[in-house]
Amino acid sequence: MNAQNDDRLSSLMLWNGAEEYLKAANILFESHKSTPSFARFVGQPAYFLVCQSIELALKAYLRGSGKDEDFLVNKCRHDIVITLDAAEKCGLTNLVKFEPPERAVLNLANQHYSSKALQFTIVGAYTYPDFEVLLMLAEKLITKIEAFCIEKVNCHEGKDTAVVGLRSARRK
Repeated sequence: MNAQNDDRLSSLMLWNGAEEYLKAANILFESHKSTPSFARFVGQPAYFLVCQSIELALKAYLRGSGKDEDFLVNKCRHDIVITLDAAEKCGLTNLVKFEPPERAVLNLANQHYSSKALQFTIVGAYTYPDFEVLLMLAEKLITKIEAFCIEKVNCHEGKDTAVVGLRSARRK
């Protein structure tokens, strides 16, 4: 790739980010396994990490499907449900399907994630989905889209949808 055609937001780059956040979530989960089940709560950072992983995986799929950065940032925002719906419209269900109980877990997690409640302390009582189920959903998604993201890594190179420089470089 030369500098003019360098697409700095590829499907594989987003997928790699998703996998890294998932690894971090797994580390936090493993550190809480020794806590008695009645007192076990992995904490908001672990929920944030696994939700971030899911968001990035879905956006990796969308990027590989031809969606541009503007779509990912302004249409999907940081909303897992909106991003999942967009990915399914682009054919995600050919690779991975979420059953209604799984969607319910994603919807509940998204309530906290998209509102930034997992990042900032917001007063109130919260109901969290089962963390192990959410972790399993992230692993399922990341595993099922890996080959697709690798195959589509260069699909934006040299096209109008390519991200030619870093955002800070564009502001100069």
